Amino acid sequence: MTERFVVEPGQLVRSREQIPVSTARALLRRLGVLDSPPAEQQAAVSAWLDEHEPSSALAESLEIAGFNVQRPGLQARAAGS
Repeated sequence: MTERFVVEPGQLVRSREQIPVSTARALLRRLGVLDSPPAEQQAAVSAWLDEHEPSSALAESLEIAGFNVQRPGLQARAAGS
């Protein structure tokens, strides 16, 4: 049986991988690069960002941790806000 977690009222997710992360450390752990060299971490984060849109909390956490989170799509959305 698949585990289910309630993230927000009415929103069910079927696996741990679908639960949003809100910190750089949590994302690095999920990507399996928590203890990797910084260049490998940045590559993994960049690849993840190519496929996902981070929450504002995650984007801020990544920036504070020194990761480059600038993406053309994110900049365009931020400029339009």
